[in-house]
Amino acid sequence: ITRPNALFSLPFLLWFVAATERGRWPSRLVRTWPLLAAVAVVATPVLVRNHQLSGMFALRHHMAINLYLGNRPEAAGYHTIRPGRDWDRLSFEPEREGGAKTLPEHEAYFRDRVLEFLRDDPVAFAALQFRKLFLFFHERELRVIMSPYFFDRFAPLQSAPWLPDFGWVGPLAIVGLVLGVIGPRRPWLLYAFAVPQGLAVVLTVVGSRYRLPVVPFLIGFAAYALVRIVGWLRSDQRRAAAIAVAGVVAAAMIVHQDVSEPGGFAEEMERVAFVYEERGELEEAARWWVGSFQEDPSRVESYVGYAALALEAGDDRRAVEVTALGLELKAGDGDLLALRGRAFLRLGRPDSAAAALSDALEDRPEDADVLADLGRALFDLGRTEESVESFRRSLRVRDDFPDVLLDAARVLVETHAARPEEDRTAVARGLLERVLELEPDHAEAQARLRDFDVPRVR
Repeated sequence: ITRPNALFSLPFLLWFVAATERGRWPSRLVRTWPLLAAVAVVATPVLVRNHQLSGMFALRHHMAINLYLGNRPEAAGYHTIRPGRDWDRLSFEPEREGGAKTLPEHEAYFRDRVLEFLRDDPVAFAALQFRKLFLFFHERELRVIMSPYFFDRFAPLQSAPWLPDFGWVGPLAIVGLVLGVIGPRRPWLLYAFAVPQGLAVVLTVVGSRYRLPVVPFLIGFAAYALVRIVGWLRSDQRRAAAIAVAGVVAAAMIVHQDVSEPGGFAEEMERVAFVYEERGELEEAARWWVGSFQEDPSRVESYVGYAALALEAGDDRRAVEVTALGLELKAGDGDLLALRGRAFLRLGRPDSAAAALSDALEDRPEDADVLADLGRALFDLGRTEESVESFRRSLRVRDDFPDVLLDAARVLVETHAARPEEDRTAVARGLLERVLELEPDHAEAQARLRDFDVPRVR
């Protein structure tokens, strides 16, 4: 259930169980029912519950976005999008670009993007799979939950090169795979067990970098190579042993090659800052953001995160200063401009806010938050019709933000006199009722509806 790729071993296990039984094959297959029943007992409740929640018969959701991350034209062969603004932007892409509303529609959006890549450029798709297969044996995960950068800096013993890690298993496994093919007795059981797992992970999991589920299957080949080498040495076949050892050394050099990965330790410090921010420890989060700047002053993401933290802490002037520094590195960055516009808006400078937010929309034309903030700034500047249009665009993208709905209702009511031919108060009522759909006990929406002399909506 935790790693659904384990199901790729089920056909092999069924065959293996049947092969160990006696009698004719039909009766042997029938006697595999305890294994099938055990799998069904575990998997069926999860399938049923996931279907109730999402409308999908799946052990895990978000499989399609993982497939897309590892199989898109710009994929690097390992995972490059981590929790942060790029992940948020990608998560909303099905809704923004494809109008997806439900989880099955989200999954279908990403699945279709992968199929389009395969159909439009099959050569590039195949080349990407070979690159992922090559990187699959790299000595350390290029995308990990526990940061290798922290281990290198703060736990040097744990990251010491002489301690066993994947850099030891991988080279031996490579040689074991080769020896299994060219040897007089091929280990078909190992191949049947390991190869489907490896292909499944390379193809379907994020950039093939979640390698841990396949490690147990590769250990068998590493052991196979070791046994063959020891056997040759014991029988005084030194030439064969030397060739195999040379193969292990060559494979070790390959899997220990330096593969550039963006972010480094500065990105890991950002992730720590996010954790402290989620825990409400804003001062500690700010300390880690500053550390991230010091580690790598060129990371725009650090300026985005620190400016967002400053806004959350109520330090709007600091947000303006930080976004200015970030824009020196990357002029026109939509996230920095959006944060800068919000800071100006809260500082009572709607003219500067409108300018920054308008520039942000050039990079993020359908961002509901930016459109709503622009509507607020334009209203403060007295540009009421432009304000109304900006709020309308925002609500066409998303209509589940109570604050935006309330501000849009206020603008519609206060501009009704200027456009009496439009019943803007009726639209405002609808927006307030939408707020109460989202939050039935929302006091401000209830109070405003009472001003319309409308019964409370539940």
